[in-house]
Amino acid sequence: MSNKIIQRKRIMRYFIDAATEIIEMQGIENVTIRNVANLAGYNSATLYNYFDNLQHLISLACIKFLKDYVKALPEYISKANNTYEKTLMIWECFCVHTFTKPEIFASIFVHGKDKNISCYIKDYYEIYPEILDHMPEDLRKMLTYNDLYDRTLVLLNQCCKDGYFNENDLESITELSYFIYTGMLLDILSDQYNYTLEIATKKTMNYLKKIYDSYRIDK
Repeated sequence: MSNKIIQRKRIMRYFIDAATEIIEMQGIENVTIRNVANLAGYNSATLYNYFDNLQHLISLACIKFLKDYVKALPEYISKANNTYEKTLMIWECFCVHTFTKPEIFASIFVHGKDKNISCYIKDYYEIYPEILDHMPEDLRKMLTYNDLYDRTLVLLNQCCKDGYFNENDLESITELSYFIYTGMLLDILSDQYNYTLEIATKKTMNYLKKIYDSYRIDK
């Protein structure tokens, strides 16, 4: 890797870390070009040399909040006996970590359907490659997939290969999984039902297990 690329990634980190700090301390609505540039120690014009626009920067900063989930994942699924159990455990770990900050993860997995949240996730792991160090290859592949739909599908494909699902059912299972998760995420965000983290996770997993069990072919 050339020194120019290394320097570029280093400066991008400064801006992303600054945006992340503002989100943590003041909320995502207070992330402005001026605030981020001041905290990063650069002028506002410099930001546009490294990011398409402010939303590009905010998206990368939001993705950084997945770090705790990624770090916890290998141990969380270590007791899985097969790919079916592993898939459900991955979902549970994901719910536990993303339901704590619904506004951030809604911006990634629900509201991020423009150009390019899909590109941003891959960009993020190129800027912070150490986060995936020592990650098993199957998890690394899942984590770098473009969006929640693709992440789910790659897990279900492995379950299909191991004989748990019919291939023809994978699209339906993936769509239902997406609807269940995003529906709960938006309910938490709206505060309509005032769910605790534990209740929201339990309800989501109950629904996911019912769907997965209904399609499972080796009952």
